[in-house]
Amino acid sequence: RLLRNKIDKKKIGKYGVSVLVVGILLFIVAMRMTALGGFVRSAFDPTYGSNEERLIFLARLISPVTNTEAIFGQGLGDVLAQNFREVDLEVIDIAEGASRAVQLTKNRTLVDNQYLKTFVEMGVIGLVLFGWVYWRIIVEAWRRVLEGRRVVIGLWGIGFLAAFIVQAFFIDIWDIFPTNAMFWIVVALVSGVQEKKG
Repeated sequence: RLLRNKIDKKKIGKYGVSVLVVGILLFIVAMRMTALGGFVRSAFDPTYGSNEERLIFLARLISPVTNTEAIFGQGLGDVLAQNFREVDLEVIDIAEGASRAVQLTKNRTLVDNQYLKTFVEMGVIGLVLFGWVYWRIIVEAWRRVLEGRRVVIGLWGIGFLAAFIVQAFFIDIWDIFPTNAMFWIVVALVSGVQEKKG
């Protein structure tokens, strides 16, 4: 209650915009005057390092998707089935401890983007569903911050979700334990915290 009385929504909005503008300016300066610029440019260069492999991987996953599958998806687990069709690895390689062959296979079968994997397996409907879950968590967490109730849990939920969303661009985050379990714990904390009456 005390926080709600001291800071109103307009002030929070002004502070948010100010922090965003300063952050963007610092990012631009860092891009121009540090090695960060070269690193970020190389991340989007299709001829740099593993980017070419990633684009081929993307084409291999997306090309067999039909119009209907783009809406409804191909089914859970289909991404791994498609990837292993392209890989020449046998059980004997694993049993003999051919670690290099296993590692190369692993590198060629892991999806480096959760959203790509979700699109192939569950289609646009799956992406919309994930977006709706993310949106509901952000709205609930932000509401807690603005109302001054359980502010720490609200901020924690927003921070965790932001990290989760960004990390999903670089790894299939829903397949990694304990991060996937932590996601649902944070969702439960953000959405289930009750204010004590009295």
